[in-house]
Amino acid sequence: MRVQVNLSDELVGAIDVYAKKMGVSRSAFCSVMIGQGVMGYDQSMKLLTDIGDKIGDSLLAENQLQKVLEKDKETLKK
Repeated sequence: MRVQVNLSDELVGAIDVYAKKMGVSRSAFCSVMIGQGVMGYDQSMKLLTDIGDKIGDSLLAENQLQKVLEKDKETLKK
């Protein structure tokens, strides 16, 4: 699929330098960089989701432990 974007002259210059060093076309270089960027975002989003799930599980466990502690305190008072 073809995608067109507007870039600054400075960015195009940098892209050309790196593409030449890698021995690939400007388009091939941009395709690789975009692909790596998307994969990086995918990994970041997965990590954030995993962290959110663990925090949620931790808060649920903390809530349950608090309830057990309160019941134990009531039992000890009797």
